[in-house]
Amino acid sequence: MPGVSERLLELLAPGGALRRLIEERPLDTETAETLETTVLHWRGSERRLQPVLEFLRAIGQGHVR
Repeated sequence: MPGVSERLLELLAPGGALRRLIEERPLDTETAETLETTVLHWRGSERRLQPVLEFLRAIGQGHVR
């Protein structure tokens, strides 16, 4: 059984459920701000942060850093 990290990567990957959902329906302002806060919180964990940053770039939210 895959762990949490592996499941998250599956959701964020091209064709993943979360990626498809956001491509179909862009983030509203509140959700984008919440996502940015989460990224800032994870900034100290390269292992967690890098896949999320790649995902954000892919969905047009690359300005979040």
